[in-house]
Amino acid sequence: MHFGRVFHASPHQTSIYHYFQIAMPRQPLGEISGNSNYRGGTEGRFELTPHWRSHIVGRSAAGQSPKGIATDLNIPPATIQSTISRADSRYENESLHRSGRPNIISDSLRRRLLREVRANPKIRYRDLRLNLGLHGKAISRSSLYRELKKEGITNWLAKKRPALTPEIAAKRLQFAKDHEHWGPREWKTFLWSDECSVERGSGKQRQWVFRTPAQKWDREMIQPYNKGKDKSVMVWACFGGDGRKSDLVFMPGDPEAKRGGVTSAVYLEVLEEQMPTLWEPGLIYMQDGASIHTARIIKRWLADNGIEVIDWPPYSPDLNPIEHVWRHLKEWVHEHYPELETLTGSDQIIKERMVEALQEAWAHINDEFLEKLVESMEKRMKAVIRADGWHTKY
Repeated sequence: MHFGRVFHASPHQTSIYHYFQIAMPRQPLGEISGNSNYRGGTEGRFELTPHWRSHIVGRSAAGQSPKGIATDLNIPPATIQSTISRADSRYENESLHRSGRPNIISDSLRRRLLREVRANPKIRYRDLRLNLGLHGKAISRSSLYRELKKEGITNWLAKKRPALTPEIAAKRLQFAKDHEHWGPREWKTFLWSDECSVERGSGKQRQWVFRTPAQKWDREMIQPYNKGKDKSVMVWACFGGDGRKSDLVFMPGDPEAKRGGVTSAVYLEVLEEQMPTLWEPGLIYMQDGASIHTARIIKRWLADNGIEVIDWPPYSPDLNPIEHVWRHLKEWVHEHYPELETLTGSDQIIKERMVEALQEAWAHINDEFLEKLVESMEKRMKAVIRADGWHTKY
């Protein structure tokens, strides 16, 4: 075995393994030595053990010269000299604490770095280096990352939310202020409704894997997804804070409509079928501002039947608790009916099976889950007010 420098011990000397800590590769998951200087490959560096430092210091104290100690022990004279000179600063001849790599980022650069990312949080590392004048300098992206991490700043994927304008944010803020002091009793008078387009396989959650960096692209470490759009169905549902639940209704597209989408006529059929079992005087029907909801025939039908509708702020899915129900339904279907993802047959058969699975998932949602969603409305109003009408975590 080659250690970079060969020492020839005389027969009367103790084995080199006894007085040197030889920096060797550690075992997987083994303890990392704070004094290890192993650089990989077959070459490494040696470090004296506390026992042999004491031995050297003892010889020196007895009057032997550093050169003589080096000759007797077959250890480089520089090692002997440094061991003796540092003896007083060591505790029981243990290795001294090493300060590590010096920081290559100055205080001035650190301040500029922080100002830049706070002023431009979506800036890319390439542009960040250019703005800081680091082109051609040996300060890498990793160095900038480590410096920012010290301040608790790291890269995150930006959350996706509907685009808001100042005017829309103002409407959201006013709505929240108008209902800031509402409690569960008031919010339970709402009938929360919405439609959802459910694509096959959409309930699949991101997978986590235990792997090494080298296994990053191994086939079993990949979470595959199908390219392009898969088959989807549009469904509608409604629930109230007092335990009321509609059926989960499939809403077919109209072939004669533009893009073959769901029309207000289809929505009207849903209301005519479901509302008689849900609504009663004193309740408020919640629907967003989608075009099929604001069509004249829908407004007329709601008015003719005395159903109160609240003026809902636009682009506010975070204020409608039923949005969390959709996510729950998709995950339930993916978990209990994974075969749907590879089901073959006609579009009609596949969509029928998807709707049946979603209806079963809807039936499994309990009152406690829905009640907690309604109770979250107080926090949602406060969150909108804190955000001055802009996006919230909901």
